[in-house]
Parts: sequence; C-alpha cells; structure tokens
Amino acid sequence: MISFKTKILLLLFGFVLSCQNPDRTPISLYELKVFLLQGSNYTQKKHIPIFAGETSVRFIENVMKDKESLKNLLEETFGYQQIELLDAVGFLFLPATKKQPFYFNLDDHYFVRLIVLPDGSGKNIPLHVTLLNQSGKISSILPNGQNARDRLFTSARAENRIFSLRANVPLKKGMVLGKALPTGNSRAIFLLLQPREHHISTTEELKEVLKQFPKQVNIYGQESYRKFLQTVYQKLGQSAGEEIPSPVSSERETLTSDTIPNVVPFTQLTQRPTILRQINPSYPEDARRAGREGTVFISVLIDEQGKVLQTKLLKSSGTASLDSTVMSAARQFLFSPAEKNGKKVKVWMTLPFVFRLKKETDTTSSNNYRIFYPDRNTTLIVAKDSQIASTLFLGYLNGFRTAINSRGGELQKVSNGLQMGDQSVHYLIIFDGQPGGTFFGMQQGDKALFFYTHQQVYDDAESLRKALTSQLQEFEKIK
Repeated sequence: MISFKTKILLLLFGFVLSCQNPDRTPISLYELKVFLLQGSNYTQKKHIPIFAGETSVRFIENVMKDKESLKNLLEETFGYQQIELLDAVGFLFLPATKKQPFYFNLDDHYFVRLIVLPDGSGKNIPLHVTLLNQSGKISSILPNGQNARDRLFTSARAENRIFSLRANVPLKKGMVLGKALPTGNSRAIFLLLQPREHHISTTEELKEVLKQFPKQVNIYGQESYRKFLQTVYQKLGQSAGEEIPSPVSSERETLTSDTIPNVVPFTQLTQRPTILRQINPSYPEDARRAGREGTVFISVLIDEQGKVLQTKLLKSSGTASLDSTVMSAARQFLFSPAEKNGKKVKVWMTLPFVFRLKKETDTTSSNNYRIFYPDRNTTLIVAKDSQIASTLFLGYLNGFRTAINSRGGELQKVSNGLQMGDQSVHYLIIFDGQPGGTFFGMQQGDKALFFYTHQQVYDDAESLRKALTSQLQEFEKIK
C-alpha cells in the first residue's frame, strides 16, 4: 500500500516534471500566398477558354515552388501562350472563429479584399475574394486602420470591381481565379491562391515562420497585426511583452522617398537620367476594338545603376488595360544613372505615354514625341502634331500638380504671369503657405516647354521671361 505521504510526493514530483517540460499541443497557423498574373495570346487549342465576362475557378493539385512552374501550370491549364507574373504577397493568420478581412494592393494597379470565413472542418479555407481595378482612383498607400480600409473598399468596389466571389480553397492544394478581359478570351487576369498549414509548438518556430513574411503588417494594418501576434504568443503560453517582434515599416513609410536611401528630387540633379532601353507598350486589343485612347502618366524610381525599382500610376488614361500595359513596359526600361555633384543617386522621374488610334498600326509614345533636357530645370517635348502636344501639355501639368499635392504643396497661379504660345501656365509652388519655387509650361504648335525651379521664385512675367532667355531660344531651334 502506498502511504498518503508517498502519494503527495509523487504528485509534487509530477508537477515539477511538467514545469520542466512545458510541451504544448502545437497550434495551427495558416499561410496564404496570393499571386497576380496576366495571360495573353490565347491558343484556342485543347483548352476550355475563359469567355468574356466569365470568372473561372480551377483547382491545382501541386503547390508551386518557383515562378516558372507557376507560369507553366497556367499555360497548360488555360492555354495562354504568354503568362506574366505581375506581383505576389503572402501573410499568416489563425483559424477563423469570425470573419477576418485583409486588404492589400498588387502591382500598383489592383486592390484586393480577402475575407477569411469560419470553417470547422480544417480541410478548406473558405474565402470571399474581391479584386478591384484601381485605375488611379484608389491610392497605392492604404490607410492603417481597419475601418478606414473598409470605407475605402466600399466607396470603390461598385465602379472598379473585376470579380467578387466565395471560394473554398483546399489546404495543400490551391485555386486559380481567372477573369477574361472585356474583348474576349485573348487576355485574362488571374489570382492564384496557395494555402499552407504550419504546426507551431515553440516561440522559436514561430519566429522562423514570421521571418518569411516581414511585410505582412502592411496587410493587417499596424494595430491589427500587433493584436494578431499577441494572440499567437498567448496561445503558445508566451506573455505579450518584449518577446513580440516590432512591426516592420508600414507601407506608407516604405513608399515615400524620405525612407528610401539616396533619393534626390529631380530638380536638384546635376545630371538627369536618359533612356537607354525603351520597351514600347503594345496597344491592348480590347482598347483598340473599343476605340479607347488616352494618356498615361507614371512615375518610375530609378536606382544608381539606371534600373527601375518601383513604378507608380500618377494619372490614369481612364482605361485599365492601357494603364496596365504601360506599367508592365516601364519596369523593363533602362536609364543612364542620375547624378548629383558627380555622385550617382536614385530619383523619381515622370513619364507620359500616349495612345491614339490614328492609323491601323499601334501608336505608342515613341512614335508620337521626343523629350529633351537642355538643362536641369527644363523639359522640351516635340510631338508628332499639335493635338498630341496639347494632350501632353495638359497631362504633364496634371502630373506635376499631383506630385506637388502628394508632398503637401500646391500650385498658385501668378495673376500677372507670363503668357506665351497657344496655351501657357505660370505658377508659384507653395509649401506651408510660402513660395518654394516656380513652374511654367507652354505649348505652341507641335512643341511644349516646361520649366520649374526649386526655391527660386519668379512672381511676374518680366522676371520669368529674363530667366527663360536661353530656354526660349532652344525651344525655337528644336525640331
């Protein structure tokens, strides 16, 4: 017989062992990777096409481990000869006990809302997926709060929706959602969803998984991300304190020039970048058939080697396919490096692209105009005709205004400003209520001139005319 005292000692010994070996039942943590792809040149052979207006849902058996296998899968499944991977994101989440909404941008051109729905089976991840076309109407910088993101989505979804549907994505497999663009099955947009389940037992395992998704705070929003981490650590028996990693920089911070090292304002360059390799965007077939024309203004971030790091849509043409083909082409541009005082630097540069249906053949920006930089403050454009020059003049002005507004400034018209050519503008650049520079633009016939200064203020016609003496001479000579 075991004495009462012995029983007490055994119980205490068991308690000590349990404290020394605090193994817990692993928690489930789901990962979801989302890929945005575009297909073109449908072969019409041995495949069931995606018809215009149709949203196709297909399951995939294997989890894709590299870009090439992913592209090959879509080519084989849907029959498109060219598949382009535009963007991809990934994030972690806990099994849902209530609706969990996630918002994020893809390719600077698309806006996604994913709602993870509750599911007790553990075999599928039920989602409500909505894909919107930004078309310049949704900022590429999402607000931090969940309520603000909800309002942004609600205000934009009716006009910009590409598709919205509910789908059950099987774990260890995947799903492709495809939508043919309006002109038929020659072009389509795809979202590929790949879920995976992680079994986490320790905080060390959790930290290793978190390292794979350093920017998921941008998807959650900073406060929601902190709550998510607190819940996960608590499930592992970890108190919410110093062990919780600090969120990485938010999307708002990573997209500003101030936090990208070595970025210099364009007006401060001593050597401006020039285009060494230009990929002309093709005229999308849907836009051609619909008779759509327009001008797309984008900004490209050029690094010290002349490569394009980022692209941003400044002003939409009003046609999604025109905007999209420009963004894709611009990423392949190559420039001579920008310099400031002999040092190579990064810089944001604005580029216009004109689409016109004047002839049967494609009409792109390289056929329509040439750009010259006679000095650090001046841009000259020689266009194919006066109509293109007028379009570029107005678009350049709108693009410049957008850039100044995004930095908290504004353009103030000079009442007795310089007036020249067929149309012209004379503005002071205002920051914090004070003049911080001058902007002048004019269009005359098939040519346009743009002049802007940093800190130098010309607040009347005569002073500006004197400052423009050499530029106006160059304007008259150039052809």
